[in-house]
Amino acid sequence: MKFGIITPVFDGCLGSLELLFREIHHQTHSNWIWMLCSNGYSEKICQFIDKKNHILSKSRRNSTLESPSMVYLHTEYEEVHDGFSVLANVCKRRDYCISMLESDYVLIIDADAKILDSQMFAIISSELEATPSEICIYKIKYSRKCTLPTFPIRYGTIDTLNFCISTKLAKKVGYPTTINTEQYGNDYWFIDRCLNAVNGEYVFIDRLFGRYNGNAIYLNLQTLLGTRHRNKILAKLFRSFKALIYRSLLNPFGL
Repeated sequence: MKFGIITPVFDGCLGSLELLFREIHHQTHSNWIWMLCSNGYSEKICQFIDKKNHILSKSRRNSTLESPSMVYLHTEYEEVHDGFSVLANVCKRRDYCISMLESDYVLIIDADAKILDSQMFAIISSELEATPSEICIYKIKYSRKCTLPTFPIRYGTIDTLNFCISTKLAKKVGYPTTINTEQYGNDYWFIDRCLNAVNGEYVFIDRLFGRYNGNAIYLNLQTLLGTRHRNKILAKLFRSFKALIYRSLLNPFGL
C-alpha cells in the first residue's frame, strides 16, 4: 500500500519539517511519497527536499524495495493579506496536491505535526488490507487534556492528522478551497464530504498516532508570515531573524 503525504510549506517552517522528516523517515512502512507545496517557488525548500531525497535514496541503496521520495510542488504566487487568505491559500495547495497525487491513500500532515508512533503507516496499512475502506480514522493528541476525534464527528472534533482517505475518493470530493469566516475548519468539511460520499462508513483504529501542533517551533502561521504587521519590510526582517534563530537552535553546528 502506497501512502501519499501532503504538507503545505513555507520557508519559516523548515525547522519543524526537519523534525517531521525524521519521524516519517523512521516509519517502518516505507512505501510513501511526500508532496510539499509552497505558495510560489522557494529555493530554500527546494534545497531542503534535494538534501532529504539524497538521504532517502542512500538509506535504501542496498534494498530491492523502491525508495520513498519527496516531491516539491509550488503554485503560482498568491498575495496573502490576513489569516483567512492564508488559510484559503493553504487549502488550495492541499487540493492541488491531491489532484497530482498517485497513491492508494492520502494523509494530510502539516509541518508542525508530530508523529508519535513509528508503526503508524504499517498499522494503518495492515488494518485497511484486513478491512478495506475508503476512510480510516485514528486518534491524535490535541492538547494536554484532549484527544481527537471525539464522537459523533462534527465541527471542531477532528483534525486532518486524524484520518487518511483513499486517493480516488479524495480526488472525487476535492479539498474545499473557500473559507467560511465563521467556521473555517476545512479539515472538517473535507472529512464530512468524504464520509457522506461513502454513506458514513470508515475504519477506526483506537490508537494514538500523532500530536497536533507537536513540532511547532514557530509561533503561528499568521505571525510568521507577517500578516499582522502593516510594515512589510519590518515583517520580512522579523521573519528572517526568527528563522535564523530557529535553524541555529535546531542545528547549531550547521551539519
